[in-house]
Amino acid sequence: GLRYVDANAIAPATARQMAEQCLSAGARGFVDGGITGGPPRSPSSGTKLFLSGEAGLVAEVCACFRDTNLSAVPVAREEIGAASAVKACFAAWVKGQTALLQNIVSLSVVEGVQPDVFDLWRGSFGDEHVDRAMNGIKGSAGASTIETSLSDCLTMFRPLKQMCSLAGKAWRWVGEM
Repeated sequence: GLRYVDANAIAPATARQMAEQCLSAGARGFVDGGITGGPPRSPSSGTKLFLSGEAGLVAEVCACFRDTNLSAVPVAREEIGAASAVKACFAAWVKGQTALLQNIVSLSVVEGVQPDVFDLWRGSFGDEHVDRAMNGIKGSAGASTIETSLSDCLTMFRPLKQMCSLAGKAWRWVGEM
């Protein structure tokens, strides 16, 4: 019979509602999924498809991805919504730390204490990366200062790199978060 797998970035409650609707419409099974990571270009890309639902169905879906660049992983909890919850927690961490860092950098620039903040970061992340970011800020003002800072900080540390690369698509996460 027809089985349904949903691997969209949706809230756990939405996954449970979808499962109810699919099953009441005649589907013989529903598997909840959540994808983390970038495009699965190679087996070492680290992209994972977390799956929850009835163990037998989850095993069938996992088998479909065997020997592919996407690693299918059953979550410990079988209930529908569990895989979406894993995705939501991971996304909240990654995107939340990026948003927090963006606000920290913006505040430090607006309040004129950015050199002091970056001096603190030197101890944690190394002079080379922070100095590169600092050189991008000198001589600028206002929003362009922040933009220059962010574009020149790409190698400083992971959250700042993500902040720079994700800013143009952050609007897509409203429903997911």
